[in-house]
Amino acid sequence: MTQSTLSNLQDHLSLVSFQEFLGDRLVNLITVLTVEEVKINKCHHTAVCPVICNNGTFGWISYLDRGADLSPQDREEVEGWDHLQPGARPPKVLADLFEAVVGAVFLQHGSLRLDNWLRTIFGPTLGAATKDCWYSTTWTLAFYRDHQISTFSCAFHL
Repeated sequence: MTQSTLSNLQDHLSLVSFQEFLGDRLVNLITVLTVEEVKINKCHHTAVCPVICNNGTFGWISYLDRGADLSPQDREEVEGWDHLQPGARPPKVLADLFEAVVGAVFLQHGSLRLDNWLRTIFGPTLGAATKDCWYSTTWTLAFYRDHQISTFSCAFHL
């Protein structure tokens, strides 16, 4: 390899690392803002944000795309992951890939397009997380408590 090739590779890796860093921050911000708009109460917000904004969710999104050019080591890790095993979390490289793409979309297209794109991606997960949250006994009791509603009087209305 020539010095020029090594320098270009270093610049590329630095850019990808920056895009991942930026994407991580942006996806956290947009997730919080999105959930804030539809939150039922603080408990709902606290329960739903981590479901959407985590490496497992990001990893699945990247895995479903499968268009990335991964290093041999990363490719081996992804191919060794049993995605059909219940509870098996995607390799972290897939989450990192998603965050790098988020950073790249922001740099290339700006915040409005990124916001629209992420809301489209996270919409179904937000709905499912809200439903899971609603059926959680802990959350339901907190909802009743926060709204000063008797659980006895509501038991018949669920």
